[in-house]
Amino acid sequence: MEIFYNLFCRFRQPIISVIGSGGKTSLVWKLSAHYHDRRTLVTTTTRMMLPCAADGLYNTLLTEPNSDKHPELGITLAGVCSNGKFSSFPVELLETIIPRYDIVIIEADGSKTLPLKAWEEYEPVITASTNITIGIMPLWPLGKRAENHLIHRLPLWTALTGCSPGETLTISHFLRAVLGFENRRGLFSNARGMRVLFLNQIEDEESLKIADEFARQITSSGVDIIIAGSIYKNNAVRLR
Repeated sequence: MEIFYNLFCRFRQPIISVIGSGGKTSLVWKLSAHYHDRRTLVTTTTRMMLPCAADGLYNTLLTEPNSDKHPELGITLAGVCSNGKFSSFPVELLETIIPRYDIVIIEADGSKTLPLKAWEEYEPVITASTNITIGIMPLWPLGKRAENHLIHRLPLWTALTGCSPGETLTISHFLRAVLGFENRRGLFSNARGMRVLFLNQIEDEESLKIADEFARQITSSGVDIIIAGSIYKNNAVRLR
């Protein structure tokens, strides 16, 4: 995933919001592991899975932030634990914590573990300090039918993409999901800073060809960089 780290070098303090569907949490932890020797904050503005401490993904769990305490080197996971769930601090409080870290990685969207989604007006929840927004979308559902088991908020998806429930998903539908359609909100509608589209779960030559064709059809200035790859296989290439 070296291509991501090279992008982040442009920023004095990378503040990264990860949105979309199909690999957000995995990408958050993949990126954070690279910065284990810095003051790295991992958090959420919505909800995320709380990993087992034994997995060693983080060094410190911060559930009652002290604004006067300077963080130590390593990965700090910050948020509120309640009834087995891990959720965000109030965004206003989170903004006061962010300046104390060298790099900040935020899971800023939710998709109920489904590969595709559409967005309510309040989503995603991206902090004002964010300077990099990574939007994730897998392409493997192309050719599948638009159904609830694939798409979070299917009625919103149909309005956004023009795809009827049960209709076969096409590249045109995916393009509208990324860019928006007829004043509907797309993937990057709330984005801040550099907008990076990551086409995840691209794991063979055939899927890479599809990703490349998809990238060629994105002509909007609303996407700055397009990357295709696989978090699972730990590889990525820049398409644009």
